[in-house]
Amino acid sequence: MFDFVEQYALVGTPVLVAATGGGDRHALMLEHQLRPLVGFFQALTLPVGVYASAADFDGYALRSPAVHARIDQAVDGELPLIRKAAAQEVSPYVSTW
Repeated sequence: MFDFVEQYALVGTPVLVAATGGGDRHALMLEHQLRPLVGFFQALTLPVGVYASAADFDGYALRSPAVHARIDQAVDGELPLIRKAAAQEVSPYVSTW
């Protein structure tokens, strides 16, 4: 999917790194695969990542209270950054760091 993202499309954009996987040991892909990938695009990766394993779902419904709490933490803690980025008029080719 990221092969189709233009190199400068995400510059300065807040990004919540989130994924699902088969087991809890796959959670490290947030830090070792997705965060560096998003960093290549010069996006602002938010400090809280969200991972859910197959055990956290019942069919297609997320049932884990811990994952729901992590999502709430990520959204509540990062909304100020998202609002700030949305309020700025940023050229997609200029880093704001």
